[in-house]
Amino acid sequence: MLLPEPYYSHFKQALFGKAHPSFMQIATVAKEEESFFPKVRTVLCYDLDLIGGMGFSCSKKTEKWEQLENNPQVCGLYLDSDTWTQYRFEATAKLLDESDEQYVLMWQHLRADIRSFRWQEYYRLENKTGDIDVEKICPYHGCVLLEPYHWDIFHLGISNFSDGERTILDFKNNQWQLEEKASLMHPGK
Repeated sequence: MLLPEPYYSHFKQALFGKAHPSFMQIATVAKEEESFFPKVRTVLCYDLDLIGGMGFSCSKKTEKWEQLENNPQVCGLYLDSDTWTQYRFEATAKLLDESDEQYVLMWQHLRADIRSFRWQEYYRLENKTGDIDVEKICPYHGCVLLEPYHWDIFHLGISNFSDGERTILDFKNNQWQLEEKASLMHPGK
């Protein structure tokens, strides 16, 4: 389960109840020599009900995909600028393949211009030519399903920081543990 109610409904409304697309920031971890570095990027989220969770797609030829193959953990943030609520999460990233139902759904609901671009990228990198059929799934199509295990939902006190409210949710023993009115100081774990 992505989030218990009423948090799921609030998050879904924040992501998809607007006229603009649902972009959020996620961070992956890149290993360079013997050091690890966070890499932050913007991703476009899919409708939560469509894929039964929170996810995004990307090319399998990106650094992002390689980083997720090596370390399938992410943290992310979505700011609902209408309510000044931050939805911060930590999640396991499940890399989907052709055997997963969501894989096909995510391709079908990807914008046609992005599907076309994936095919162009494929032909260029593989040194091939061919007709682009955006209905056919490109071999470079990568899908990531995020399985959150920690949420930090922080409603900002705009006029007075101390008016803010924080709710912490942790998924433990197959259920969500809830801490309402958590400290605003963002204590460590």
